[in-house]
Amino acid sequence: MKPVIEMFWVAEYFDGQALPQFDPFLKKENSYSHVNHKTVKRFWWIPITPDMTQIFPNTKYNPLLKRHCVELNGSKGFVTRRTSISLNTKLKNPLQKIVCYVLGIEGGPRIEIYPDGIVVNKLDPTDGETQSLLHG
Repeated sequence: MKPVIEMFWVAEYFDGQALPQFDPFLKKENSYSHVNHKTVKRFWWIPITPDMTQIFPNTKYNPLLKRHCVELNGSKGFVTRRTSISLNTKLKNPLQKIVCYVLGIEGGPRIEIYPDGIVVNKLDPTDGETQSLLHG
């Protein structure tokens, strides 16, 4: 079972264009693999809006969440979700729950955004997710 998503990523490019994970105008979901990492200026996590929950399944509006971005300044950035998996022998599929949304710079600081609205800034680049982890 897919986890319920409360935030979506957006890649903002130097030319002013953007690639959102969920495009409410085209009513389609874009893949992270379509991001052109060479020309990304900023990465964003943006809360799902109430209207988006009507378009995209497995999404939920959470009024505690605020938008966050990271300026890449020529560095490689990344966005990811940290999830937990609960195994229940009575269910066929494990339950996934998003623990936090992560936004950061490869080898640098990152921001962790939790569903209860708490935001943690981590400065230690040796602790946590990286772009190489996301691509295997």
